[in-house]
Amino acid sequence: FRAVSEVVFCFDGDAAGLNAAWRALETSLPLMEDGRRVRFLFLPEGDDPDTHVRKVGKDKFLEQVEQSVPLEQFFFDKLSEDLDIDSIEGKARLSNLAKPLIRQLPKGVYGQLMLDRLSDTLGVSSESLDQFMATAPDPAQRPPPPEMAPPPEDHGAPPPYGAPQSRPSDRGPGVALTKIRKPASIKAIELLLRNPEIALALEANLESLRYAEDESRKLLCTLIEKVQNEPQIETYTLLGYCYGTHLGGQLTQLLQAEKITPQEGLEEEFKQIIDNILSDIQQKLHLLRLKDELKSRISAANESNAEGPDQL
Repeated sequence: FRAVSEVVFCFDGDAAGLNAAWRALETSLPLMEDGRRVRFLFLPEGDDPDTHVRKVGKDKFLEQVEQSVPLEQFFFDKLSEDLDIDSIEGKARLSNLAKPLIRQLPKGVYGQLMLDRLSDTLGVSSESLDQFMATAPDPAQRPPPPEMAPPPEDHGAPPPYGAPQSRPSDRGPGVALTKIRKPASIKAIELLLRNPEIALALEANLESLRYAEDESRKLLCTLIEKVQNEPQIETYTLLGYCYGTHLGGQLTQLLQAEKITPQEGLEEEFKQIIDNILSDIQQKLHLLRLKDELKSRISAANESNAEGPDQL
């Protein structure tokens, strides 16, 4: 919403596309101030936007965009799936699902209209629903589900020359650290999503990053190439490439968190992170080559020893 007041998400109509669309909806809820609009366009299975536009033509595609599903319709349709809304149990279940999500909406007319629609569906007054909403759990206070994150790329490596040395912790045994360093590739993706233009000044060769085994590094390379090929690309278009990966939810939370790096330092920090990641990949490739060479020498030595007795 930095440059426009309306966003249309475009996904496949299969199960994975619907799940990605729901994650996009959840991301959009806290941003739905009055005057903003979010809609969803679901394509035939197997079609991406480029393929679909070539298949149906620009005019037909724009017509489909105009007929795309509004956020509020997708919201209630999705939550009502597999529920008997005519039954008391179904209405109670819908209420439990919808209330914590509606609480994420900014205060305003749109949020009130969503609340009114829920009250109409449930058959209760808006006043009664307001009272129920006051007792609904705040989603922001829910502890996030435990998730095993990969260690940072520089985990276990000595600090760079001149960097301040870490001091022993004063915490007693059994006291957990409250802040965990995020992997460098995740930090780079976060910076790129906040300011896509920082990728335009990048001159590094990304060939080794393109074939990295780590998913976050692969995603980083994909996003950089998208920006370099489409310099006007927006944050939410880039974020769409993150949906469907296990990193999608984590990146959404990072984008909503406080910005730490000053605007003027973003480009230099991003470049430094990319250089460090590429250096790490090159070091690992070098070690792999050394290991392969050592294995070859050991294998050759074993073959030579095995042939020795036959030659006597």
